Amino acid sequence: AINRVRQDVLPTQIDYTPEMKDKIKKLLNIEDSEVDEKLDNHIKYLSLKDIVEIDKENGIKYDIWGIGWDQILTEGFHIRYYPLLESGGLMEYKFPEPTDKLLSVIKERGQIEKDNYFLLSLQDFTLFERSWCLRGYENVLMDLYYREKEINYILDGITDFNIEISKKIVKLDIVDGLRTGDDFGTQRGMVMSPEMWRKFFKKRY
Repeated sequence: AINRVRQDVLPTQIDYTPEMKDKIKKLLNIEDSEVDEKLDNHIKYLSLKDIVEIDKENGIKYDIWGIGWDQILTEGFHIRYYPLLESGGLMEYKFPEPTDKLLSVIKERGQIEKDNYFLLSLQDFTLFERSWCLRGYENVLMDLYYREKEINYILDGITDFNIEISKKIVKLDIVDGLRTGDDFGTQRGMVMSPEMWRKFFKKRY
């Protein structure tokens, strides 16, 4: 489109949550690997293999950050356990290591899908969202005012992890791009002042 060159196909994409994917499979009576093809999708998202524990009894899965994600009939992404919610010492938190083991899905699925899809590594909950996944939304907003040293420690640790794991992904030379995601908006404007955003977040992007 930028070069005004006609293409043989118009790329389209229908994204879905894990729960919606299960509904699509049942509705169309297809296998997991057939969903994107059936929807005529052109992008394949490849996530980090970051789940370390599944609590089937309570319906919670825990990731490398210690965050507990709900697994009980919910649509989307809902947190049941915030590891730093009640923490009095944020600087004692130990960040996950950006190890090669986290890249196994990208390596395995990427080799299979690279000829058929535009591949994106999926790194949502990038910085602000990751901080409140750890600490709780209201806590992080208050920390920006009252616990500046500690929240900077958390934001630096998240940023360092993202940079190092992104370098490893790029070095693999499998994906076509890296997708990140954050949300600073409300229906009327930013959730914080532009000055606050510049102070804590701009430099880390």
